[in-house]
Amino acid sequence: MTPSSSPVTAPMDMVRIVRQGRHAAFEQVSSATEFARPSAPPDRAAVIRERLAGERDQLRRLRRALPDLADRSQRFEIEEEMRVLAGNIRAGRQALERLGALGSASAWGPSDFVPGDDARLGTTWGEVLHIGPAGLTLRLDQSSEQSVEYARITGRRRDGREDVHKA
Repeated sequence: MTPSSSPVTAPMDMVRIVRQGRHAAFEQVSSATEFARPSAPPDRAAVIRERLAGERDQLRRLRRALPDLADRSQRFEIEEEMRVLAGNIRAGRQALERLGALGSASAWGPSDFVPGDDARLGTTWGEVLHIGPAGLTLRLDQSSEQSVEYARITGRRRDGREDVHKA
C-alpha cells in the first residue's frame, strides 16, 4: 500500500463458530448480516432436557456399537466417550433437579397427561394418543405419529388452557 492510497473499506466477511456436538465448525457470515438476538431468553430447563435427550441417544448408539469393535484402541476411545456422556447426563439431571427445587422447572411425567391432551414438542403441538412410562405418542399432523420422551415435551394444552410452566 502506498502512502497516497486509502485502505479498502468494502465489507469484510466474518467467521462464526457453530457447535456440532463435541466438534466445532466454522461458517462464513457477511459483516452486513446482523446476528439476531432472540427476543426472549431460552427456557433453561427445556435447553437442558433437549441436550440430555441427544446425549442419551448418543450413549445408546455407542453401547450398541461397542460389542462389534475388535480394535482395543477404538474400544478404549468409545468407552471413554461413554463415561463422559454418562457424566454429562448425571450433571444435567442434577441441574434439572436444582431448577425444580427452585421452582423454575419440574419434569413432565405420565401423570400430567391424559389421551386427548395436546403436548408441545419444541414449537409444534400434537395430540396425545398414548401415554407410556418413558414418553408419549403424539399425532403431529393427520398422517404422522411420533414417540416422544417426556424430557422433550415443552408444554401441555388441556381444555384450551396452556400449561408451559413445567417445560
